[in-house]
Amino acid sequence: MLNLLSEIIGSLDKIHYKQGSLKLGQYNGYMLTKGVKENSQIETYFKAGFSLEGTDIHVEFEAGKAQKQDSVFMKVEYLDGTEYKIQIKPTEKPFSKEAHEYIIEDIITGNERFAVSIKESLKLGK
Repeated sequence: MLNLLSEIIGSLDKIHYKQGSLKLGQYNGYMLTKGVKENSQIETYFKAGFSLEGTDIHVEFEAGKAQKQDSVFMKVEYLDGTEYKIQIKPTEKPFSKEAHEYIIEDIITGNERFAVSIKESLKLGK
């Protein structure tokens, strides 16, 4: 995210933290999660505001676990109320499985949709 921001504004030296804007917290139910120590003070969420030197541009960073949406994006809000969203990470996986899962499934079932058979692999190695 910082790399993208530095490309847009030129230098991160121009970004300044807005005093008092930092919000920290835990998501509801965190304390009930297996392995979490009783009375844990570990934050699972943060939000912080920054301003761009010499402008009226304000930047907010927000992240946390167990959010309603698994997404990474940069949202630009204009003074007239319009918004522009730059999607950095897809909100959903395009496939239900990872690539290696398809290959492992082919090897186990003997299908050759995404991977050659073990016999074929051994032949190719000779």
